[in-house]
Amino acid sequence: MKISDLELDHKAGRTCLSAVVDGDRVHLTSHDARRWIKSGDAFVVLALIPAMECGEALEVDDRIPVSPGLLRRLRTIQELYVEWFPDLRSIMIRAPNTDVPVPTPDERIGCFFSGGVDSVYSVLRNLDTIDDLVLCRGLDIPFEETERWERTVSAARVFADSIGKRVEVSSRSV
Repeated sequence: MKISDLELDHKAGRTCLSAVVDGDRVHLTSHDARRWIKSGDAFVVLALIPAMECGEALEVDDRIPVSPGLLRRLRTIQELYVEWFPDLRSIMIRAPNTDVPVPTPDERIGCFFSGGVDSVYSVLRNLDTIDDLVLCRGLDIPFEETERWERTVSAARVFADSIGKRVEVSSRSV
């Protein structure tokens, strides 16, 4: 599975980070004008489980930066996934460009958030670092489960408010 053609676009009060993942363009959009870091991290995370399901190596284009911290943890993450879901297989990950821009004070750091135990733990463990919780429709909850999605977004907003964080709701589109 290949990740390529990373783009970061700011237009009309919207920020869109997109990349081609396995031949389809995937968009992560924020409806405010703040800047995101141009990094492939989000797309590596999004593609990991599908690549593990197929037993297919994950290859990131040489021009796309990926966080060295994420890369160091991917082996452990895969081991956990394989333990929890024996049908998954550990895969090779190739991401040669680890020159990720460091966020400036006006940039924000997000954490993918599903509302589950693992994502709540990640947020609480990194409470001082994370600014936003990012929910991606179509990943954990299928697009057609509208009522479940709305309940999840509502619960995430309550949780985020209780810890002084913001919620960003993104749609995965191809």
